[in-house]
Amino acid sequence: MRLFNVNNLDIVYHHIPNLNSVVIMYGVKVGSRDEIKKNYGISHYIEHMLFKGTKKYSSKQITDSLYENGAELNAFTSRNMTGYYTKIDSKQLLKALEILTEMLFNSKLTKKDLEIEKNVVINENIKNRSNPTLICSNNLVELIYKNTTLEHSIGGIDNIIKKYSRKQVIDYMNTFYNLNNMCLIIIGNIEIEYNKINNYIKNLFIKLKPNSNIFYNERKLYPKFTNLQNDFRYKNIIMDIEESYINIGFPCDNLLDIKDYCIYQIISNILGGNMSSRLFQILREKNSLVYTISSNLYVDNEIGYINICFGTKSNNTRIMKCLKLIFKEIHKLTTKLLTEKELLFNKNYIIGSLKILNDDPLELVHLLVENLLQKKKIIDINTYINEFNKITAEDIINKSKIIFNKNRYNIVIISKKKLIKNNIYKLYNAIK
Repeated sequence: MRLFNVNNLDIVYHHIPNLNSVVIMYGVKVGSRDEIKKNYGISHYIEHMLFKGTKKYSSKQITDSLYENGAELNAFTSRNMTGYYTKIDSKQLLKALEILTEMLFNSKLTKKDLEIEKNVVINENIKNRSNPTLICSNNLVELIYKNTTLEHSIGGIDNIIKKYSRKQVIDYMNTFYNLNNMCLIIIGNIEIEYNKINNYIKNLFIKLKPNSNIFYNERKLYPKFTNLQNDFRYKNIIMDIEESYINIGFPCDNLLDIKDYCIYQIISNILGGNMSSRLFQILREKNSLVYTISSNLYVDNEIGYINICFGTKSNNTRIMKCLKLIFKEIHKLTTKLLTEKELLFNKNYIIGSLKILNDDPLELVHLLVENLLQKKKIIDINTYINEFNKITAEDIINKSKIIFNKNRYNIVIISKKKLIKNNIYKLYNAIK
């Protein structure tokens, strides 16, 4: 793995032989947390707009040039970053790189296209608002990130989207889409010398003249994020559905610290990381209350949250039984040391999944982009593995006591009938 800097742009190459493909991703350190109210959703909107054509290639030419070689082309926006990527035959690396670079630095952004894409984004938002799974998870985010710059929807607000101007879009891009605030990752069977690719990129930049000013990032950070919540937060959404959707979340901070990150990951994995996890075994295998249940750590730079997510038949008695079993397992993490066997099992699962990342360059490229944008350096997989191996049972119980404080619960339930907050709070307090 090699790190270069070209015109203030950090570039990472990771050669993986015996593959037929390469993955190319531009990452931009801008997401919904960087928006102000009058432009909510604009990071995601710009992601859409960069597919609408450049001064050299029409939208159709962009897709045709890549798809005729069997490529995958996509992009994403999070609260923390925006990414644009393609996976393609390694022999087409330079062509794909040129097209992605054109998209980011030479898009036309015509008024006609801007108006058309507003409707597309609003339709996407409507679709998401019709999906109970997304409704539940988005409402959980609003609870956890309450009173921070991360609480609003990545997709934005329809009435605000309608008012975007071309000047707003260009000003936003001039602020964030500069080389010092971006990175480029190329992973796979790289058959061209790195310096030749660097020179190719330099020549592209001579033509396209991207902004390479030193970027001053005014992003608000939350170093003591968990201390911002001192109340039990709950939202019950009533819908006429056969299955109820439940999300339980717990705020996490200091996630740029590798040790803390590893501890959070192990805790999440113990609860619901796979079919061997505590919650899956108890709720599905022993009590047949759910089809599936999962726990995931979601990271937004320095902060994030652990999210326990499941569905069950829309029956309040059944929901309360599920919650009681979950609360009991959470309580155990705060009061009983893990056995060495269980700790080792969960470490090995996570370490094993890290080791096979080279088999899936698309997964690996996301990890590398996040590291490079957040930490301005590459943390290799072996560093993570070494840190996971150091975590002790004492680390797990000490961190669990902080995470699972009774005043840091966030619960969203979509159900047929109303579930009273106080009854759920009493249920938790009754757990011994």
